[in-house]
Amino acid sequence: MLFRSEEALKRFDQALERINVLKDKVNTQILKMEARKLNVQPAKDLVLKAETKVLEAKQKVAEASKILASTSGELSKENKAKLIALTQETQALVKEAHRSLQDAIKYLKSIAIKPIPTTDTTTENVDSVKQ
Repeated sequence: MLFRSEEALKRFDQALERINVLKDKVNTQILKMEARKLNVQPAKDLVLKAETKVLEAKQKVAEASKILASTSGELSKENKAKLIALTQETQALVKEAHRSLQDAIKYLKSIAIKPIPTTDTTTENVDSVKQ
């Protein structure tokens, strides 16, 4: 049981690392779209929500690691129940964080597709140069 629990914690750490990489990519796109004067606040809010979920998940993983570290040999029923609850909570948090980032990506794609209203000043400039 200990080995499987340690492997599960390792997988959670890897998943959280991948989510952080995705979060960094989304933040990069937010900055680019902000430079284009697009409203990216909903995406920022979703990224903040994802960051919160990641921090909570990291706390759960640390708590589970502490239980595993304090246990030598077999887990007691109480510790086993705690570990199961922590892993389920962590899994839910990881999914929520990922879902928030997916929603942020969808939002950014939707505003990137919309045409940016431009003023047609090129013809005005050309006309004034001719005179």
